[in-house]
Amino acid sequence: SRERLLPLLHTLDRLQRHASVFVGDARHPPLRDGILDAVLVDAPCTGTGTFGRHPDARWRVTPTRLARAVEQQAEILDSVAPIVRPGGLLVYLTCSMESDENEDCVDTFLRRHPEYQRDEDDLFIFPTDHDTDGGFGARLRRRP
Repeated sequence: SRERLLPLLHTLDRLQRHASVFVGDARHPPLRDGILDAVLVDAPCTGTGTFGRHPDARWRVTPTRLARAVEQQAEILDSVAPIVRPGGLLVYLTCSMESDENEDCVDTFLRRHPEYQRDEDDLFIFPTDHDTDGGFGARLRRRP
């Protein structure tokens, strides 16, 4: 979304990092296969890791919404997988605490895409451990 682009650009500037950033639909990336060194997927999810800040959100999470989120996450991962160059990284993040949206989603992706492997252990952020929102991250490397 355009609304999230400006804070990202400010963060990159503050960290003195360079990245090509654009707004688009990750289900239909307008890029050639194998063109990017890394792709960060901040996946749309149920947001169960943010319940501490948004307690009303728990009433919006239903089995149907969870299933829809998992389906969309799989579609996004499948769509962006080809644009990562061999040897490059695909980083997958959610603000969910649901295994369906996190490690199960990554496991399913890896079964469909043997050209990828986990580059390191998955990251689980538990709100009680860090006094933050909860979340998940997986770092996947495309085999050379």
